[in-house]
Amino acid sequence: MPDDEVSGLEFGVTDKPTLETLRHDADQLRDIVPAEDVTGHAAFAPTKVDLGEAARLTPELGEGLRLGDGWGKLDAGLGKLGELASNARVERLLTQARQKIEQGKHHIAISLIDQVLEIDATAAVAVGLKAVCTCAIGEFERALDLLDEARALATDAETGLLVSTMRADCEERITDAVRGEVEDMLDDGALAAAVATLDRYLRRLPDSLPLRYLHVGSLVMSDRVADAWTSLDIALRTATGQNAEIFRDMRARVQLMLYEPQIDAARERLRAGDPKGAVRYLEQCPVDVRRQSSDVRLLWDYAHERLAARSLLAFVGRKRMNQAGATPVEPDALESLLMWLFAEELEAGHAAIEDERFEDACELYAAAEQVDDRCHAVAYWHAIALVLLCRSPQTSLAECDDLLIRASVRVEMAAEDPERREIAENIAAVIARDLAQVRLLTGIGDLIRRFNTEATNLSRRGVRNYHELYQIRGRFEKIRVQATSLHRQCDRGSEEARQLEQLIGAVRNVLA
Repeated sequence: MPDDEVSGLEFGVTDKPTLETLRHDADQLRDIVPAEDVTGHAAFAPTKVDLGEAARLTPELGEGLRLGDGWGKLDAGLGKLGELASNARVERLLTQARQKIEQGKHHIAISLIDQVLEIDATAAVAVGLKAVCTCAIGEFERALDLLDEARALATDAETGLLVSTMRADCEERITDAVRGEVEDMLDDGALAAAVATLDRYLRRLPDSLPLRYLHVGSLVMSDRVADAWTSLDIALRTATGQNAEIFRDMRARVQLMLYEPQIDAARERLRAGDPKGAVRYLEQCPVDVRRQSSDVRLLWDYAHERLAARSLLAFVGRKRMNQAGATPVEPDALESLLMWLFAEELEAGHAAIEDERFEDACELYAAAEQVDDRCHAVAYWHAIALVLLCRSPQTSLAECDDLLIRASVRVEMAAEDPERREIAENIAAVIARDLAQVRLLTGIGDLIRRFNTEATNLSRRGVRNYHELYQIRGRFEKIRVQATSLHRQCDRGSEEARQLEQLIGAVRNVLA
């Protein structure tokens, strides 16, 4: 084809198409050209082929030929590229933030994370990292707020798991810090401040068992036992395994405190010798308290045992005990219970002994024995108080004999306790020696008084006949024999031996 025939068709500024190009283009356009006869002279008619329409290009005013409907696709592509660029920057900033966190430069990390959040405010990981940094610098409540926000922003399982891991780390750090702060408060006696701090954080961390444990302890120390019970109920909803066992044990102790007024009232009734009144108070305690607390169970058994002992018929008392589920108290447990029951008497009696108020001590121990005389500790200290009272200068020999006899009975009772047996036996030996000494002195005094009486009567009345003489000689001879017998019991050279020797000599002079 001559050049002048194709000069009107130009598809570019410099390059010109060849025949093969035209044919190729025609083949490409065949699908969008109406199915008409385009052979011959009509093949290139301008009314038959619209190149702009064929190429789907729309002429527009302004900057020349532009893409029509294809602009939206290009815009979306550019947006995707921008998004990818933003994501790359976010990843870079997050990587830098993580590095700063590892270096402990948390404020710088927060600045980097804030740049990420300016790009994407819904980035859950960025919010979680900011919470970690905020927690590290001690802003715990702000950190918890950020963790809540991060959890709400997490839309997929992987992000949710990552945020949960961050939350666990932060909660552990917060728990350790708050626990240390509260323990310092408790050491300083600031109970109200400790409870307020724990209340504030437990509203945000209700499942924190270490904080919950401190919370219960602080409430108990503040005498808020009912609130401690409520806090324990919350803890037991989530505690498992060994943790649950710990809180159940604590719950049993707190429950015991809740019914402490009834237990104290029962104890006072027993101290007053009123076991029936004690049973009434103990019946106000739940069965769980009696079952879980060995002390309350022991008190329950003891009260019923004392009540049964008052029954006119033994089998009636035993029947009442069986109906109440009470059993006789074992000796070892009984001693522990009685020492708790008579704690005031034991303490006050010991103080009286130290102050040398031995008579007051004896009265205290005697009052305890009136309630129950089976307490080895009371018997032991009562015996000591009686011995010391016997050695008091204000105590007469006649009183000493009675005191030592009472002391020997109580020390024999105390010796039944294996822990006190050896020392009780030593005290018993001392009592026996003192009793022998008292009786020796009493005997010497009696002989001296009898001798003086006989000598006075003899000097006043004289001897009227042989019958009176024989009677008087017999009485003096009896004094001499008894004095000789007592002299054998005295240590050689002792004051008692000297007195008896003088008495024997005086009797001999009278008889001569």
